[in-house]
This record gives sequence, structure tokens and C-alpha cells, in this order.
Amino acid sequence: SFYVPLFYDEKPYWQITLFSSLSLEPVFSTTCAGFPNTAETYPLELPAGDYHVRIEPYGSELGSRWSDLGYELLIFYTEDRPVG
Repeated sequence: SFYVPLFYDEKPYWQITLFSSLSLEPVFSTTCAGFPNTAETYPLELPAGDYHVRIEPYGSELGSRWSDLGYELLIFYTEDRPVG
């Protein structure tokens, strides 16, 4: 889940990308806006391993306009259990 404080703008302001540490290739990518400010949840099924998350301004015209705004990134996981 990615959560930011509410500010009234529906444009995407952040690009959130998940990378595999083995290949450094993007595994998942999305954008996040300032309104609505509800947390977005993205269920992903990924193999065990190490991953990197990059959060950066979305769009070249934004620069670092909102870079000092606090945000939360929550990651939950469950391990697959063998059946039987």
C-alpha cells in the first residue's frame, strides 16, 4: 500500500516501481495521485527473493515539487505453504 497526505489534485505525482534484485528489471510499476488519498493495494505473487522499490516524481514537469511530502509504503507478505 502507498499512502500520501490528502492534497486536492488527481494528477499522478509519484511513480512507484518494484525491481527484482537478480535482474534489476521492473517487476511492477504504478502511479499515485494526491486525491483521493486512500491507500492503493496491489496484490502480487512473487517468488522468494530480494526486491527494490523506487519512488520518484512522475513526469518531467514535476521535478521535485512534492519531494518533501511524507508518504507511507507498507509491504505485507505471506509464505506459500506446501499442500499435503
